[in-house]
Amino acid sequence: MPDEATLTVTQSGEATVAKIAGELRLNIEAFEHQLDLVMLRHPKVVVLDLADLSFLSSLGMSLLVNLHRSVKRHGGQVRLAAVQPRVDAGLRYTHLTELMPSFPTVEAAIAG
Repeated sequence: MPDEATLTVTQSGEATVAKIAGELRLNIEAFEHQLDLVMLRHPKVVVLDLADLSFLSSLGMSLLVNLHRSVKRHGGQVRLAAVQPRVDAGLRYTHLTELMPSFPTVEAAIAG
């Protein structure tokens, strides 16, 4: 059975770092609620640490788009970090990397 996705949120200066691990498939309700709590803070920078994310479904991608829209609406930016090749291929295919810049490490994404 695939590993259900987990979300761990930390703060690094002005950046909110959201580490997503496991596989983000169809059961996204709890995950969506956690991201809603992040968006309520109106962060200036959200770094999505995807180093341990091994699968991202289309529903998961829609969550990232909603996060991007909400953060942007409040003058912030979502940045991707340490994206695994399989996940990166899907993000590039759907052009989501045009909305959210991708960086090789969390530290590089925080620095912008």
